[in-house]
Amino acid sequence: MVFGETKINDVAPIIRNDRTMLPARFVAENLGADVKWDNDTRKVKITKDDITIIITIDSQTALVNGKAIILDSPAFIENDRTYTPLRFVAEKLGADVEWNSETQGVIITK
Repeated sequence: MVFGETKINDVAPIIRNDRTMLPARFVAENLGADVKWDNDTRKVKITKDDITIIITIDSQTALVNGKAIILDSPAFIENDRTYTPLRFVAEKLGADVEWNSETQGVIITK
């Protein structure tokens, strides 16, 4: 759920290192951000207002407005999708993330 509205993705989330991973575009665009993929550098650039997030595939470090932040689960590509840590991206875009263990669901609020 994003802001009280159920969102459906065409691929299931993947759990890696106890972290919920979803395609970058699905998460960011549902939070009103723009997403660009650079195939040459294998980087995802997410922008919204004055926030810029750069995530490099297989890197433990992401950049948020130029500041390096360690990821507890690096982004990866699977089935032509760039999976990124849901909580990291959502929170950096100003949202709150709650895990519901009973339903195995994620609720995103702002």
